[in-house]
Amino acid sequence: MISCSTDKIPSLSYALFKHHPYVVHIVTTRLGGVSEAPCQSLNFGFFTEDSPGAVIDNRIQLCRAIGASPRSLTIGEQVHETRVAVVGGNERGSGALDLSSRLPRTDAMITHLPRTPLLALIADCAAVGLYDPVQRAVGLAHAGWRGTAAGIARKTVEAMTAAFGSRPEDLLAGISPSIGPCCYEVGRDVIAAFEKSFPEAGDHFLSEKKEGKARLDLWQANRWQLIESGLQSSNIEVAGQCTSCHTDLFYSHRGEQARTGRFGAVIMLR
Repeated sequence: MISCSTDKIPSLSYALFKHHPYVVHIVTTRLGGVSEAPCQSLNFGFFTEDSPGAVIDNRIQLCRAIGASPRSLTIGEQVHETRVAVVGGNERGSGALDLSSRLPRTDAMITHLPRTPLLALIADCAAVGLYDPVQRAVGLAHAGWRGTAAGIARKTVEAMTAAFGSRPEDLLAGISPSIGPCCYEVGRDVIAAFEKSFPEAGDHFLSEKKEGKARLDLWQANRWQLIESGLQSSNIEVAGQCTSCHTDLFYSHRGEQARTGRFGAVIMLR
């Protein structure tokens, strides 16, 4: 990823998307907002120890930075499942300025509408951003361990194919900062879920297995899933930054014992 600063918001952008003028994609940090501790300072999550007013101010600042209307920001409920919502005119702006209007039980969104920013909220989970430069469509998946094990990245690719005629080999993908394998120790339930879902590939992203524990690599699990879905490996960029290691830069649910905010991954067609 490359660093960029838009309207005083420090953020990151995928180098892979740099030469594509019809898509805007940034991953924010925890810096540049108005929230106070423990959510300082660019927190986008209403369900945290933060004031609703501060969250709204931060979201408005984000939209100003990417050139979008705050009321067009579109957010899913994020329940660690695999529902993919096709965002049309009726869904545009869901969850923008409150919790109650979020797209229900939605962890991934796709759209071909311009000026419709899709936002995933992150504090250790990965966000998988997808761009189809041929059909001009975008997708965004919230991929924690449950969603990853259940195939959220693959299902988002399939949804773009069904809705917009996207070909997997045309898609570009970016996998955001998340908790890394250096810090993500998981137990028997997570190991079992991944071994069931990926019987031939589990060893590629489960390491140091002993006494019912292992270290999980969300980045490689989602990258492998995208390649199996037909994406070219050269069209996938992995940020490779651990949120738990860098709580000065990102929010981390595990690294901060759950008392933290949410940074964001946002993708939008111009």
